[in-house]
Amino acid sequence: MPYRKRPIETSELIQLGKTFGYDDLELRHSNPSGTQSDQQVSGHVSLTKLSSGMTAYLSDLFVADKIEQNGTLRAALNIAIQLDGPAMRSRLGTGQELTYTCNSASIVCLPTPTSFGGCAPANCRVRGVLFSFDPESIDDTELSSAVSRCLEKPCVRSMPISARTKMLCDELFLSHTSPLTARLFAESLGLEVLGRAIEHVGAPDLIGSSEISRRDQVVMSKVKDMIYANPAADFSLEGVAREVGVSVSALTSKFPKLFGKSVLAFVRDARLELARDMIEQQGWTVSAAAHFVGYGHPSNFTAAFRRKFGASPRSIIVKN
Repeated sequence: MPYRKRPIETSELIQLGKTFGYDDLELRHSNPSGTQSDQQVSGHVSLTKLSSGMTAYLSDLFVADKIEQNGTLRAALNIAIQLDGPAMRSRLGTGQELTYTCNSASIVCLPTPTSFGGCAPANCRVRGVLFSFDPESIDDTELSSAVSRCLEKPCVRSMPISARTKMLCDELFLSHTSPLTARLFAESLGLEVLGRAIEHVGAPDLIGSSEISRRDQVVMSKVKDMIYANPAADFSLEGVAREVGVSVSALTSKFPKLFGKSVLAFVRDARLELARDMIEQQGWTVSAAAHFVGYGHPSNFTAAFRRKFGASPRSIIVKN
């Protein structure tokens, strides 16, 4: 849905929260000007139940006064992506602390209902997307089992998001031709983010994971997340190894065992996949996309693109 700023009553936020999965939700303004009404929060909120069993919650809010929130989160796998706003913290009844920062996703796996508390500072705009997955609501048996494995124990993790994921999140706030297309866009993005989260949490077995220690799996997954978060960065084996605290030899031997290709091949493929999306879905020119993902010469980009996808990048433009 398009962003439309409007006053939002506290009661509406509480009702949306209850529908999403927050029980006993309380919202308290620290410095209320009169009664708790439309004067404290304005912006846009929407909640959609999707056919795959997930729930998507979009919010773009301006908070006038500091708001404290307390309640109980139902058992589910939740993924929160903050697009704009200050860093915020929530505390869970498990003793874990959750920090929301821009351009990252927060994964919260709760096997049982869990209390939480947090606050939004005054005079700030907070915009984000929140997906919730309850395995009992997912019809796909394999996917439901993967989500259930993520919920075997409480888990809070931060996951970098790529520029592509952020752009797709931004598109959810734009106008669509119909409610159906809006739901399809949300469902597609939610499933993609869920796939990343399942890999990040480590629910399913990775390629060759039995040969690699759990610690090394986490480290190599961090490398993968670094690449997805900024595929156009100037990666080197030495720089990546230094960033995650391993030797170059460990990086070059263990990363392919987990992900089926070398670090540099993974970087190349991530860049090409991002460029394809930019050209095909967002209308970028070939030369602009090539430059954005780190190719100095369009001819080198075209050759790599053809090897990867079996077609030239200009053929995508012609088809559209």
